[in-house]
Amino acid sequence: MIDHLRDKGLGVDPVCRVLELSPSTYFARKSGRNRPAGSATNSSCR
Repeated sequence: MIDHLRDKGLGVDPVCRVLELSPSTYFARKSGRNRPAGSATNSSCR
């Protein structure tokens, strides 16, 4: 959702503020860090 809004010209900071989400959390998840334990990360989990 945030990526879609970024494509529309909105910044990450204002969107995260409305969603009550830290921009650093958004960027960490986007880069693949901070995955929740047990998340599917390889093909054997599919």
